[in-house]
Amino acid sequence: MPAILIMDSSKEVTSSVESAKIPKKSLGYSILVAVLYMAYQLFSINAIYEGNKKVDHGGTNFLRHRQREKTFYIKSLLTYTQLMSILYISSPEIYKNLGLVSQAGNPIQLIMFKTQCSMKALGIDHNHFVFYQVLLALSTPIAQFIALIFLILLLKVFKRRLATANVVIVALIYTLISYQPGITTNLTLFLSCTTQEGLGYNYIASHPFWSCDTERYDTYSRFIVKPSLAIWCIVLPLVIFLILFKNKSNLKQEKLRVPLGVFYFDLKEKFYFWGIILMLLKLMLSLLAYELEQGGEWLIFASLLLLWVYQSALRIFRPYRTSSFNNFEVALINLLMFNIIATRYLLNLESQSFISQISLVVSVVCNSSFLLFVVWKILSLTYLSVVSFFEREIMKRRISRRVNLPDQLAAAKFQEQNAIL
Repeated sequence: MPAILIMDSSKEVTSSVESAKIPKKSLGYSILVAVLYMAYQLFSINAIYEGNKKVDHGGTNFLRHRQREKTFYIKSLLTYTQLMSILYISSPEIYKNLGLVSQAGNPIQLIMFKTQCSMKALGIDHNHFVFYQVLLALSTPIAQFIALIFLILLLKVFKRRLATANVVIVALIYTLISYQPGITTNLTLFLSCTTQEGLGYNYIASHPFWSCDTERYDTYSRFIVKPSLAIWCIVLPLVIFLILFKNKSNLKQEKLRVPLGVFYFDLKEKFYFWGIILMLLKLMLSLLAYELEQGGEWLIFASLLLLWVYQSALRIFRPYRTSSFNNFEVALINLLMFNIIATRYLLNLESQSFISQISLVVSVVCNSSFLLFVVWKILSLTYLSVVSFFEREIMKRRISRRVNLPDQLAAAKFQEQNAIL
């Protein structure tokens, strides 16, 4: 085991290990975050499932359109937090100013927050931490999906008409979408093998405690990390695209719309593949994670260029059926580009200059306003759905009580006629 490197990039790791005085508390924190995130995923899965069931006829049905609108904002929140969690690496000031908001789209990162302390609580040797982190990153979505299946089956007991198979497929797809960028980033950082002049050996840049010259590192890289990257970055998007392409003429059918609608339900028919383009944008930025961490200016430019090309395509093609959805996603991408520029080139926490202070205020206000707006839209549309549900149930009961009313009126009229006769 090489000596601990004394360098700026290792301070955070060193601090994490040395501050593990209450490891059980850290382990409890990781478990709590995982549980809360799974609860939010259940809410999101249910919203997407309900939204995919609704066929939008030009927005003529108010409640139906609002249900699909809620699904769109849930997806937008996921996109924003995922891209923030990736771009944070290029501009750490984003994290310092916005805290865990910049990591909320990366459940792997949230669950592994102070993970070294958690591993210490479990009695895992410090020299093995980095390898267990890889296994944790890959196994977490599997474990969470199994837990989601259990909860869905439990829900089936109380809601017998629930289409279990469709809900499970929606849960699987949403889990994959949620974890894909975070897993890609973590695996890419694991492969960040670099060296320092005069040091004499290579080390993992994102984990400077650990050497990448060992046989175990080579085994993990060759048989676990690289194959996993190929599955998440190539196989998964390709399989989803082929399914959509093969069935592009039948995407309106319920058997396809309910499980796969998350990719195209809010898009114009000819742009059914746009969800895959957004997925590839996230993956390309994730694959740049290590180089972005090194602060390469041309890679900062590359991330800005990718975002600019995507938002330009949004402006030109307008793939969403609803005009407000197109405008909202353009605003989302512009906000992300602004975050990079402001925090990278304008904001300096050690400086008290006017430009730096204005950049900080504008960055916090813009991102906070965006998040508050999206959360408000999701909560308000959820409230509307709940109210409409109870109204429907009340109407059903009233109708069921009056089902025999015509027969009663006919009998009364018959009796009245007999009385006259």
